[in-house]
Amino acid sequence: AECIRSGTTTVNDMYWFPHCTAEALCEIGLRGLVNVMVIEFPSKYGSGPEDYIAKGLASREAMKDQALLGWTVAPHAPYTVTDATFERVKQVSEEHGLPV
Repeated sequence: AECIRSGTTTVNDMYWFPHCTAEALCEIGLRGLVNVMVIEFPSKYGSGPEDYIAKGLASREAMKDQALLGWTVAPHAPYTVTDATFERVKQVSEEHGLPV
């Protein structure tokens, strides 16, 4: 609500449960970049990098026809993502045409 009240036209969200973010953005009519978030450790959202990637890509696929949404691959930080996972992020980016 505060984004809409302040005149923000586009938001970028990088965290757990991207499908919830995507659905909320579409419901309120706000443009947004939704991220396939990648981090090494497990959470309530997923078990690790491959699980986060799979769930994020599934969310993207489910919402692919939503004109208000753009998608990116979002590694959390150099201290929470290994070099091997950064390579995987690069691969996912290239395979799906997603910016990092």
